Amino acid sequence: MKKRSTGLIITIVGTLCALLIVLSDFFRGRPFQLGYAQVGLLVVAGFIISFGLWLMGVGRQQLCNFRQALSDRRQFSILLYWLLAVLLLVFGYWSIAIQPLGQDLSRIQGDLGDARFNNYILEHDYLWLTGKEKSLLDAPFFYPYPKTVAYSENHFGSMLFYSTFRSMGLDRETAFQYWFLLGTLLCLITAVVVLQKMKLHPLAIGLGAFIFTFSLPVLAQENHAQLVYRFCIPLALYSLWQWMNHQKAKHLLLMTFWWVWQFYLSIYLGFFLTLLMAVVIIGHTIVKSKSIKAALLFWSKCLQKTWHDLSGKKRIPFILSMGSFFAAIILLFIPYIQVSRSMGFSRPWEALVQLLPTLPSYLIADRSIIWQNAFSSLTSQIQAGRVEHQLFLGFTVLLALLIGLVWNFPSKHKQMANLYIGAAIVIFLITLNIHGFSLYKLLWYLPGGNSIRAVSRVVLVIMWPIALFIAVEMDSLLKLPKKNIHSAFIVLFFIFLFLIEATQFSHSTTSKVEVQSRISALKAKISADLPADLILYYLYEDSHYREIKELDAMIVGQELGVPVLNGYSGYFPPGYGPFSASNNCGIAIERIENYMTFFELPNSHSKEDILNRIVPIGPKPCVWD
Repeated sequence: MKKRSTGLIITIVGTLCALLIVLSDFFRGRPFQLGYAQVGLLVVAGFIISFGLWLMGVGRQQLCNFRQALSDRRQFSILLYWLLAVLLLVFGYWSIAIQPLGQDLSRIQGDLGDARFNNYILEHDYLWLTGKEKSLLDAPFFYPYPKTVAYSENHFGSMLFYSTFRSMGLDRETAFQYWFLLGTLLCLITAVVVLQKMKLHPLAIGLGAFIFTFSLPVLAQENHAQLVYRFCIPLALYSLWQWMNHQKAKHLLLMTFWWVWQFYLSIYLGFFLTLLMAVVIIGHTIVKSKSIKAALLFWSKCLQKTWHDLSGKKRIPFILSMGSFFAAIILLFIPYIQVSRSMGFSRPWEALVQLLPTLPSYLIADRSIIWQNAFSSLTSQIQAGRVEHQLFLGFTVLLALLIGLVWNFPSKHKQMANLYIGAAIVIFLITLNIHGFSLYKLLWYLPGGNSIRAVSRVVLVIMWPIALFIAVEMDSLLKLPKKNIHSAFIVLFFIFLFLIEATQFSHSTTSKVEVQSRISALKAKISADLPADLILYYLYEDSHYREIKELDAMIVGQELGVPVLNGYSGYFPPGYGPFSASNNCGIAIERIENYMTFFELPNSHSKEDILNRIVPIGPKPCVWD
């Protein structure tokens, strides 16, 4: 009976999802099209979410007692709400994450720039794992500069996911699509897991997970695929809350584990998560302490309680685990510190100011079909780096936040929600740029602080406190006595508004055929009879879209297994960037000379030895003087 009930529910969910997909295309005025890849992804996503909820005990009692649930109004309503929550998440995942990729995944997330760079780094990680690349850090672009992976994000924390898809026989572009979709799915699942552990109402859980994963600022960053893996943020912050309130060693271990993994997923997001956690810790200390002395002693007492929570046999594994976590962080940052010092990588404050959020930044949503022109008169002055200023939370999120801040809603999670939203407001104030003044400059002076360029991306982390606050608020609304208000209709109305705002969005995608044809066309220009130990160099006279051409050369070199003189990354060595001049033979000589001068190489590493290995790809040959 239990299996029949479960099968029946899954069938109902699948059928309703299919109907929603059909209606989605109908309402958008498009013919219904469904590729095999999309069907497979949707089925997999639905089963993962459903099975995950089942393992957590979500709706298990209702599923196991389906007949009783049909006759018991309260049980049936809970079951119905869970069905609606699952439908919301599956429909959101389908319409916002999968559908923009076209039939049979014919389009790739992002543009020909950063998306392909992230794909290149992931492919390099995969080649290293399979023994086809000797060094994890020395990716063969910007040749012969070392440790080029440390010029930007490395994807060490998610490379196993990508490598799994590649090992299944998928080509590099399709594996990248699946990697991206998996990152989105993991954000949904972890948000659901945390909110379920808080025992919130099903609709509140679905709404909170939806906001965290599909809010407008999140969608605006889809060109930067390195930022999609945010799933450790809810887990780290929830574990932090548990440890602060219970001082259990397991919570401290979990918090540290998720915190470290988030750094391995994205150093940007790891940095901002650290900042948010620090504000939460300080805020919690202030709330729990009655004096300055008590505040100073608060955390020493917490650590003592955590230590005493461990029995004698568990203390050594605890120390080893914590030591391994911090060793992992040190190992992650060592190559970045080495490269930063040797290459002199740093960004002046003036470069960061342009990408610090301003008040008008929180009114920009250029790719929202609804809001793209709503505040244009107030945001027209922001042009430099405008793509990084897409911080409008959405009308529905702002409305829900305003109601929650004004309404003293009753909830056992009120303290947690207030602390987290308070921390988000503090981060908002710290990073705010008011006519060139920002408190963030204090952080810029810290070691590594000047390496974070696009500070506006902090919104991707503070979306979790916002989502959690709204979820707790909606949970309180749903649990109000029905004689006062039928709260479910209000929450469903909010969900409807969220869906409209999130789905009416112009996604940035690129044809997979175009991506692959560019590489094939460039490969066709290369002679089949290549010398050993060569270095490829792509020459082009037209300087338009130069970063795209540099990436073309990088990918061709990667597929042929040879180094390239070209390169594109977050930082550039001497002789590279900004992308203004055309590539020619003279620039190749200049880059090699800069390399040799920079590293003070002896005569045995002569310029001629390197130049004679270069095989140019372009309209004319090079003669090295």
